Amino acid sequence: MGGVLDEYLVVDHLSIKNIISEIKQNITTARKALKEGIELKSISISNITGIDETSIEIIKKKYC
Repeated sequence: MGGVLDEYLVVDHLSIKNIISEIKQNITTARKALKEGIELKSISISNITGIDETSIEIIKKKYC
């Protein structure tokens, strides 16, 4: 039982790590797009990154 549980935890840890990595990449992409002047309505950063527009507004206020 312990080996199966250990394997599950390793797989689960890798899944979480991949999810966090994807979120960080999306935030970086949104920040770069905002810095380059891409507006929310023109290309829709939220469609590209999957980040909701409210969160993009927060990123815009904080980093731009």
